Amino acid sequence: TLKGYTAFPEKSGWVNLKDCVDNGVGGSGSIAWRQSFYKLISPLPNLICNDLYIPILATVKNGLYFIEETLHNYVEHPDPKNTGLEGRISGTTDQTERLKLGELALYQISSSYLEIMKRMIKWGVNEGAMVPILDKMISLNVEWINQRNIMESLKVQPMNFS
Repeated sequence: TLKGYTAFPEKSGWVNLKDCVDNGVGGSGSIAWRQSFYKLISPLPNLICNDLYIPILATVKNGLYFIEETLHNYVEHPDPKNTGLEGRISGTTDQTERLKLGELALYQISSSYLEIMKRMIKWGVNEGAMVPILDKMISLNVEWINQRNIMESLKVQPMNFS
């Protein structure tokens, strides 16, 4: 599957936190970060999705400017041996493996939002500004719990993150 655009936003401009979180703006794209920003957020925590962590923190700290221009083509390659979870999930036909990988992805994404929240607290971000992050964390954790409940009912053990 060839993917070469981000559906949101529809034009170039600054992206607010809610839109960044709700629409995944800045993830898996052609991105550029100032060295000073990267130093500010380093070292990156383990078990996070850089595609979530970095753009959201950029939006919070100094802003995220989206350029509505196709700068690359993203090729989704379904393959159970793919290094990315998305490619591995879409590439497997084994339903047990798909359950395990889906749960692992939800864990990694939830972990990313927890680390984003910790960084926002460290930076002294206003509690009201954290609402989009909290809303996303709650919905992700509901998905994660539902996934684990299904796995538990089927006696499927989660995977290790490696």
